[in-house]
Amino acid sequence: MNIWSKLFKEKKVKFLGRAGMILNYQNNNYFIDSEMSFTNDIDIVIFKDTIRFKDTKDNITEASKKEILDYLVDYLIKKEKLRIKLFP
Repeated sequence: MNIWSKLFKEKKVKFLGRAGMILNYQNNNYFIDSEMSFTNDIDIVIFKDTIRFKDTKDNITEASKKEILDYLVDYLIKKEKLRIKLFP
């Protein structure tokens, strides 16, 4: 495996173009609705009530959604250096 495939394989977040992202967290893939922002102080808006499993219709508890969101925001700020706004 070359360094480039390793680098991209280890990404925790896959951005889906203008809207949405897939987060790999604790061996599960989650879809989170988001939108790229073109303002000076915000890079991406995350719709925090939209967290769901990517491939199943299983329910996610509110406590789990909060944990996933906290992880995602922390990752995006620290690793991706993005400015985030959460939208109810």
